[in-house]
Amino acid sequence: MKHTNYLMSTDLENKLSNGIQNIYSPFGRTSEKQNFTKRDHNVDNIAKMSNNDNNILTIFMYEKHYLDWFTAFNITEKCFTKCLFTSNSKFYNMSEVVIFFRTLTKPPPEKLAGQIWVYFTNESPKYMFPPPNIAWEKSMSKFDWVMSYRPGSDISLPFGVLAKKENQNKLNYTKIFKEKHKYIAWIVSNCQTNSRREEYVKELQKYIQVDIYGGCGYLRCSKRLKISSDLKVCKSYVSKNYKFYLSFENSLCNNYVSEKVYDIFEDDNMMLPVIRGAPNIASILPEGTFITTSDFTSPKQLAAFLAKIGSSEDKYTSYLRKKHLYSVTNWAFNFKTAICDFCTRIKNEKLVIKKN
Repeated sequence: MKHTNYLMSTDLENKLSNGIQNIYSPFGRTSEKQNFTKRDHNVDNIAKMSNNDNNILTIFMYEKHYLDWFTAFNITEKCFTKCLFTSNSKFYNMSEVVIFFRTLTKPPPEKLAGQIWVYFTNESPKYMFPPPNIAWEKSMSKFDWVMSYRPGSDISLPFGVLAKKENQNKLNYTKIFKEKHKYIAWIVSNCQTNSRREEYVKELQKYIQVDIYGGCGYLRCSKRLKISSDLKVCKSYVSKNYKFYLSFENSLCNNYVSEKVYDIFEDDNMMLPVIRGAPNIASILPEGTFITTSDFTSPKQLAAFLAKIGSSEDKYTSYLRKKHLYSVTNWAFNFKTAICDFCTRIKNEKLVIKKN
């Protein structure tokens, strides 16, 4: 299979900035007719794949990543379409697809004939950096597709996906409300951001209680609260005792909605998210499940609204009930699903090319 490359480095930069589908390849031209966004897939945890099975599509992750979403999908698992996803270097020469994480820390390899190179980023355009060295600068034109959270990406990988629940939670919302004696919590370790969220919070603190945990704050779960320093335990404490959580992004870009937002939609989270991030957040999240700073002219006005909502059981629990109508899939699941969707896409398009 001969694969023609049309992507220049400027094309990649434009695509990452605009989030539009403007890259063409023997595969890309036919992909628009397929639906690869379904959030369902079958995984066989028992069957192991043979290196000699020519029917198995191999997707190679050029370098392992420290986050859990990679280890959640190892080489002993396969998608419904018989897909091998691995970072084991012995598979590079037989891989049809190679995925590179945005940091590009390892030297670029030789691109083999027929390979599709995918640039993978989970950051907003404000945190995109130029190639780390001259070798990568020369290799940027070899990328064919982009994998990111942005809707226009060739492979879509959102931080979260909300779906309305079939069975609703049976919770005692009066009890939940009465157990909360504090207003706003924020767990944060990145103290200087493009969005200048730290400045907004500093102003907000003049009018309402905001307790900051983590590297940028004065509170530590392990010391002040005498509970585990484990982040999950800390989040559980915060969820139970606080009414609102600051889901403030590091940049203000359309469609950039990270785990800072979606984590608050998990079933065991009993707080309301106060969001400062994507300008188009109202078109992404269900109405009445969140509060956004863009609806207020100043931190002072926001503080007054939060104080009003937080002092009323009816108003506060109304938001909470609406939020609990939805379930959320996490980053690890979405990554796994995106890879399986990708496997189906490549296999279907190979069949189309073969028939033609």
